[in-house]
Amino acid sequence: MNTVSNVDAPTYTSTEAAMKIEDVEAEIKALNKENEDVSNNVPEEGGPVDSEGFQLLISDGTLKKKILRKGEGEPFSEGTFVTVHYVGTLQDGTVFDSSRKRNKPFEFKIGKGQVILGWDIGVATMKSKEVAILVCGPALAYGEKGSPPHIKPNATLYFEVEILSATPPQDPIFQRIAEAMSTKEKANNVYSKQEYEAAISLYEKALQRIEYSWGALPGEETEIRKLRIQLYSNLAAARLHNKQYKDCIVACEAVLEMDSTNVKAAFRLAKAKKALFAYDDAIKYLELAARVEQNDPAIRNEITQTKREQLAFKQKEKHMYAAMFESKSASTSLNK
Repeated sequence: MNTVSNVDAPTYTSTEAAMKIEDVEAEIKALNKENEDVSNNVPEEGGPVDSEGFQLLISDGTLKKKILRKGEGEPFSEGTFVTVHYVGTLQDGTVFDSSRKRNKPFEFKIGKGQVILGWDIGVATMKSKEVAILVCGPALAYGEKGSPPHIKPNATLYFEVEILSATPPQDPIFQRIAEAMSTKEKANNVYSKQEYEAAISLYEKALQRIEYSWGALPGEETEIRKLRIQLYSNLAAARLHNKQYKDCIVACEAVLEMDSTNVKAAFRLAKAKKALFAYDDAIKYLELAARVEQNDPAIRNEITQTKREQLAFKQKEKHMYAAMFESKSASTSLNK
């Protein structure tokens, strides 16, 4: 749990509590090693700057910002889903919160009240890949109550924030689900006509529409998961027909991550492995499918056929190596 979200402050180790501002500066220098030409005191254009080089995001100084590494593109709009690393310090330099120490980036949606107000306003002024320090006065952080035991009442907080990634606001979940389902039907139609390349493109397009599901209700999450399984499964089938065996394997593995006993995915994965002469893997996945569908003759026949092909492949390899050895021996004899 973190302190930038609207929850009680978490408990941290003594190591974190003892970490001073010098440690933060060391992290910043490491981040900026490849950007040494960028001044640490360059503010965003158009805003007043105080004597320490901080831009006043609010004129009374209750929210300030100093850019440590310039970003790319435009500032974020409301609803943007951002992933960040941050280090939060008190005025004396003591670290009270650090996603870096936890080695776990923090994610939130801008402008939705998921974080303290200073973050909602301050991060919205940032850009992709930017690193900046945000100074949040009490009114934009934890106010008169603070967040005991780490943040005292009326505390001004300092945050070094790095934008790791940002996803623009998405259409409503229900709309994206509907569009993905419609695209899936189009893909199924062209698949039935054996237009596999077109089907692959449409299945991939449908998956892109439901790539992100944050903000979804439990029922929508279930629907999205089910739809993803269907799309990846159909995508695997199309790639298998198109002899894109490695890509077929990727799609099958995506299905099995969500549904470890999916027979179709295991069967298609085995077929793709066999096409790449990875017979042991092929048999492993066929046996997985057989354990789930014990009375399916197609799976049993495929196991038998795969084992026969594996034996024939090994015999062929054996004869090939024997011929190579004989050829090498003959060449050595002639050179004596």
